[in-house]
This record gives sequence, C-alpha cells and structure tokens, in this order.
Amino acid sequence: MLNGSLETAKEEYMREFPFIRQWVKEGRTSISVQKLDIDVLASTPYLVEGDYLKYYCIGRDGEILIEVECKGKHYEEFSFLRPRTWFGHDLPGETVFESMKRGVRPISEIAYVVAVFSHFPHYTIIIYKVPHGFSSNPDLFIQTQQQEIRNRVRENLKDESEMG
Repeated sequence: MLNGSLETAKEEYMREFPFIRQWVKEGRTSISVQKLDIDVLASTPYLVEGDYLKYYCIGRDGEILIEVECKGKHYEEFSFLRPRTWFGHDLPGETVFESMKRGVRPISEIAYVVAVFSHFPHYTIIIYKVPHGFSSNPDLFIQTQQQEIRNRVRENLKDESEMG
C-alpha cells in the first residue's frame, strides 16, 4: 500500500507542476518541494560516471528559462607514473545564482529552480519555489540569508557556552 501512496503523491506533484514530467522516471523517482535558499543558489551541477545533479530555472508558465551549465571532468593524458592522471578532476561549473545573472531573461521571470539528481536507478526531483522579493533584489535576499545564518550560529555558540 505504501508504494501506491507514493505513486499518488507523485501524480499530485505532476498535476501541480506539470513541467517536471520530463524528468520523472518510472518507479524510483522521489519528488519534494522546498523554499529556495542560499545553499541552492551557491550550488553547482555535476556529472560523474553517469550520476548527475542538474539545475533548471523555470518560468511561471513552466518553460525552462535557464539550464545551469555543468562542466564535467577534465582528463590529462594518462600516465601510470602520475596518479593525478588516473581519475581526472572536476571542472568548475557556474552556480545557480551565476546562471540566473547571466540569463537572457530577467530574474523576475523565474518562479522555480528545479534540481534533478540521478543516482541510477534512483532519481530525485526537488522543486525550489522562489520567494517573493527575491526577483526584485536578489543580492538583498542573499545578504538577508547570510545574516540569518550568522545569527543562528551565534545563538548556537551562545547556547553551547552557557551549557559548558
């Protein structure tokens, strides 16, 4: 019965957010909705040996406005005597926020950021809702988020010092 309720939840998400259908795979796809935060804005996509994490900025009408670029890996010419050539190294991609800023369309048109994570045979889709006020001043949103994090850290340190 649990599997049936998961399928029902998946169908509900696809009704509310029809643009995710293109990423939903048969069976093992989990879907959740969260509020966009600074961690997502600072994230970069990756592609490693078939597993990937991709980000898409979606407009209010469900259109993909921006696909955050993934640079993948760079492999030097293999040499048994040079271990750094054995596995390659990650090339830095751009962050979600950098993609938003370079986008052809204004940030104000972005309603969602969708993260698609594949660890075959499992797929996870997270729909991040863009909060009100973000599009009018994204830099202020980031500063506010950073200040909230600093305040939480201060509170935690204060609590720990009072306990110990």
